[in-house]
Amino acid sequence: MRLLQVDGAQVPVNGITDLKMYLEGLIITHKMRVSNLGDHDIILGLDFLKENGAVIAYSENILTLRDDLVMIPLYSNTKHISCISAAKNMRIPPFAEALIPVISPTAFNNQSVLLEPLSSKQFRNFAVAKAIVNCANNASVCRILNTKPYVLKLKCGVKLAKIESFNTISEITEYKQPNSHQPEIISKSGIFNSKSSVELHEFPNEYGITVGDKLNSNQKQATLQLLYNYKDIFARSLLEVKECKAPPMKLTLHTNQKMFKRQYKLNEEDSKEASRQIKEMLDNEIIEPSDTAYYNSPVFLIKKIRWI
Repeated sequence: MRLLQVDGAQVPVNGITDLKMYLEGLIITHKMRVSNLGDHDIILGLDFLKENGAVIAYSENILTLRDDLVMIPLYSNTKHISCISAAKNMRIPPFAEALIPVISPTAFNNQSVLLEPLSSKQFRNFAVAKAIVNCANNASVCRILNTKPYVLKLKCGVKLAKIESFNTISEITEYKQPNSHQPEIISKSGIFNSKSSVELHEFPNEYGITVGDKLNSNQKQATLQLLYNYKDIFARSLLEVKECKAPPMKLTLHTNQKMFKRQYKLNEEDSKEASRQIKEMLDNEIIEPSDTAYYNSPVFLIKKIRWI
């Protein structure tokens, strides 16, 4: 197989791989050619565009896939007129957030604009917060998060985000201040049903949960309500441990060498306790007997100390 540039020149192919892409919630697996692309991380060719029914609307700056199932905004790293850039050299500590000064295009002076992260840079070395900011005298601000465990160095002039039109805002929801006297516990499916104070105060004793005395009555009520709604994830015994629904984990061995170590010599008390725990896990189908003795790890018990 071969790749062709715009001028017809061939690009050497180093290999082929199946790449899984996540585009606005849609998962697409595509066979990609691996090559030296210079500054580009990935280039989507005509085969990808045809296979996924891609339509490029240049007037709206939008790429759609699968009959408008996914709509992706098009960005250009070369258009200064639509991007903001760092106003000076900046150093952001590891895992830290900073509000930094940026240079904004003259066309947006004295306007409030919507900052949209550049998809080519978001979460590569840093993350940009999507926000509405005001531009004045070719200047504005931008919130940056350093997601790496080392100092982030931003050079003056580096592009950080793209300025979008307010037409891209599809919905605005009114914000209502919650009632501080009646705290609400909210989940993805909505507001949980509130339980009576008597039932909530009996629940910690049943599950052996202690709520700190430093919380006021409203905070304690909200904490107990949250714990109660998720009480099914607390296992009080091995009988209540739930089975993982994920596919079995596969281990890739680096060598076929057998790894077998003799069991450490345990005192009588530790030996009885180890046998009891193993039997309990077997009875509750937490573990199962092994069909091979090629690999093992000796048991070593450590007594848990509870500080009161």
